[in-house]
Amino acid sequence: MDAESRRLTMVWAVLCLITLGSLGFRSDVGEAGASGALLIGAAALGAAFLKAYLVMRHFMELRRAPWSWRAVFAGWCVGVFGLLTALIAT
Repeated sequence: MDAESRRLTMVWAVLCLITLGSLGFRSDVGEAGASGALLIGAAALGAAFLKAYLVMRHFMELRRAPWSWRAVFAGWCVGVFGLLTALIAT
């Protein structure tokens, strides 16, 4: 197995672990209270955006793109995550 295949396999394993870890977010949000629900929602959104970032960077070859494209995508992830988290808080 070459280095590229090992890297992609490791990223795939991380994506699987994030997915399995996010199954815990389905806990009873009603008992968590308002601040707990916000935390659970932010964690779920964070996991989703981390997975989107990893897929775009490693499987859609954004890793080899010019730095400007990488910066635009990273900024988009952070901006939309922040916006959606702020909407959850209201």
